[in-house]
Amino acid sequence: MPGNASWSIWPFSTGVIVGENSSGGQNTGAGVTTDNAATRNSLKVDVPKTISAAQIDAASAVNDDVDDGTPAGKIRSQVYVQQQIKKGVFKAENLALGDKATASQVDSRPAPVINGTKVDCTEFHKSFNLGTKLTPSTTLGDFIYKLPQIPHLKQQSVPAQMGLKPDQIVCNLAHLCLNVWEPIKRKYPNATTTNTLRTGADIGAGPHGTGQGMDIQFTGVTPGGYFAIAQWVKDNISYDQCLLEYDTAKGYQVAWLHMGIYAGTGKQVLPVNRVLTMMNQHIYKPGLHNLGK
Repeated sequence: MPGNASWSIWPFSTGVIVGENSSGGQNTGAGVTTDNAATRNSLKVDVPKTISAAQIDAASAVNDDVDDGTPAGKIRSQVYVQQQIKKGVFKAENLALGDKATASQVDSRPAPVINGTKVDCTEFHKSFNLGTKLTPSTTLGDFIYKLPQIPHLKQQSVPAQMGLKPDQIVCNLAHLCLNVWEPIKRKYPNATTTNTLRTGADIGAGPHGTGQGMDIQFTGVTPGGYFAIAQWVKDNISYDQCLLEYDTAKGYQVAWLHMGIYAGTGKQVLPVNRVLTMMNQHIYKPGLHNLGK
């Protein structure tokens, strides 16, 4: 049977299913239909028809972590940007706005190492579904489908990818939710996540594909206001990577935080890349730099 194996995340099924499309549509041979309407009904969630102007452009989100500070990463980022320009997704004149940005504030202090809370993933390795609780207050369905605000980056299943099995990815998601998302949300109730788990062509450099990465925005906060939030996150959250990101692909400036964790499985960033400021998919400089307006 064609297709990759993935764990079903439906509440009534806990076995392994095999399908031709692990992120939606008909899972051939599995007898389970995973269309968007069914998922919305099961979660009692309305998928937003539009994304507000304050949200990150999806084309920018999916490759926000490609430039990893290495020569190869820089080349990958440059190639991606040029591809998007040729496709008409990005405009060179819009990206040029980011090239002119200068920092009004800089935080180059070393990032503290804060030990996170270990999650017992025993049950995830046995079975999981949409209703499985990653933490006492957040389910898997919440974290990969309900909360993400970019519609096509909402996930309906957890496939094996990036060398990890589905249950290992779910374990990473649980650590990400408990140690990054929930404490940030408690501190900043206006926090929203544009995407967590990514699959297929949207994976980017890897952390999102292994369940280790998520992007966060803050309602009502201007790009210039993200610097202070990033400082608090840097000093108070357990993370493997904190990226303060800016983007001008739409012709105006947008900001967000990319957060990553490492709980023993998946990708771990180099220490020099733990805290970075990014502009239009490229590393601006190590540390936090306020490029916002």
